Amino acid sequence: TLVEAISSLRSVLKSTAGKTFAEFEEAVKVDPTKHVVSDGTVHPLTSYVVYYIKRLLEMHERVSLDALFGDSKAASHFPNLEWKSGVAVMRIMLSLQANLESKAGKYKDPALAHIFIMNNVHYIVQSVRRSEDMLSLLGEEWAQRQEHIVTRCSQEYGTASFVKV
Repeated sequence: TLVEAISSLRSVLKSTAGKTFAEFEEAVKVDPTKHVVSDGTVHPLTSYVVYYIKRLLEMHERVSLDALFGDSKAASHFPNLEWKSGVAVMRIMLSLQANLESKAGKYKDPALAHIFIMNNVHYIVQSVRRSEDMLSLLGEEWAQRQEHIVTRCSQEYGTASFVKV
């Protein structure tokens, strides 16, 4: 029947969306890019991830995204997120931040590593704040925590750069 076909299609779509987000999260987590930007500016991975998430949220209503994600097992890890799609986006953002920390560790100069993290996290926060969809999904509290990372990196940069003097 038509109802069964629609139900089957929705199930396949839900499974495919979940797999796609899981693959995207994994690709972000293990980004094979070996080089780090030499001057500590925003890494291309950061801008790509933010761009794709913004576009996804602009193209689809969160309600329809949440219907694809269904019951999220990870929701208990992120109790402040109202939307199931928010859990998926949060997991991708956490993977991005872990990847950036790993890339920062490749800098020989600790001050430059702090600049790198500061620039990338600042870019993410500014992008989230400019997008109503992203900000409502991730939340003001999340944005503020990220701003604290920027502040901490700024202070650590100052300390690391004066050690040389």
